[in-house]
Amino acid sequence: MTLMWGVAMLILVDQQSLTGANVGRHTLGVRSISYPKASELAKRIRADLPHVEVEHYIAKIQDLLLRSDGPLEHVDLIVSALGDWPAESLLDEWHLANGRQFPIVYGLTEPHAIAGHAVIVPSSGGSFRDGLNETGEPDVIATHWPDETRCYEPACGAAFEPYGPSSSASLRRSSPRLRSTVFSAPSDRARIACGLRAVPSSNPRAAAGARCSTRSLLMRWKEA
Repeated sequence: MTLMWGVAMLILVDQQSLTGANVGRHTLGVRSISYPKASELAKRIRADLPHVEVEHYIAKIQDLLLRSDGPLEHVDLIVSALGDWPAESLLDEWHLANGRQFPIVYGLTEPHAIAGHAVIVPSSGGSFRDGLNETGEPDVIATHWPDETRCYEPACGAAFEPYGPSSSASLRRSSPRLRSTVFSAPSDRARIACGLRAVPSSNPRAAAGARCSTRSLLMRWKEA
């Protein structure tokens, strides 16, 4: 959806490879299992939209931020869907230290994808951490879970949040809508950097999932 706005260059950053468990929630399919997500998605975009220039890095976002050549310093927008507080905390610090030359859109998903958050930290001011506590949890959340929400794979014990594409569909639409506000008056060659995986001076928005999907879950909606 983002590439339909005339974006001319995209930088993809992800150190992970696709696994079978990712397929239900990822643009890539089973043919890309065991291959790096960044390079596989870059190949697909080049094939489907050959007019878009795509760079990719099989690396952590932290590694790129600390590089002397500054591969992310000249973009027009960064989209962070990392879901990793140490990484996004460093990204927020880097953004502030470099004078907020461009906005950053952050996306966060609450357990089971029942609700989520999409936040812009614009060039004009603000900080991503302004709306979070010391562990990276949002100050304002939509759901309350009395029990542990994560599940664990029997073999290796890897933790994951059990939700699929239908559960997170409304949340995946909210972040692109927020990004579109950044490009309401786009330049000729907009460059976006994408990390795969309530700010007072910003423009926060939240999207909540359908309440009917919560009937079988031990969850209640937080009071406003």
